Amino acid sequence: MIRAYDGQTVHEVWPTVQKWLTDNGAKLMRGNDSVEDVKQAIDTNNAQLWIWKTETALGIVVTQIVQYPRRKVCFIKFGTGYNAKEWAVPIITAIERFAEFSGCGAVEICARPGWIKLLESAGYGSRHILLTKELKEQENQNV
Repeated sequence: MIRAYDGQTVHEVWPTVQKWLTDNGAKLMRGNDSVEDVKQAIDTNNAQLWIWKTETALGIVVTQIVQYPRRKVCFIKFGTGYNAKEWAVPIITAIERFAEFSGCGAVEICARPGWIKLLESAGYGSRHILLTKELKEQENQNV
């Protein structure tokens, strides 16, 4: 049901993943990544792709190991699919095991508020909230 993909295996599922990211990407990636950026990160093993697939549900999650000065964190960049009640906790549990194996001290998720209720049973809660304000680029802006 759950399978992780890296640069060696992502080609097996990329057409399906690409369609989901293309259809939902603007919301999911918040302007930080393009579909091509995601593929390149997976191809170069700088990101991981997780897929849950059954007859009744599909979950696509992309993670990335982030090295902070004092610890590593497995950051869940985004997730999409349908019938998340079926796959959210199992896929997060698999990601947690991967994170521990990779020496990470935590798993971080940037998600919509509905995910809080969905992942409460897996021990997640809102400790902080990520707020973002998009800034317009100004001409002749000196930084």
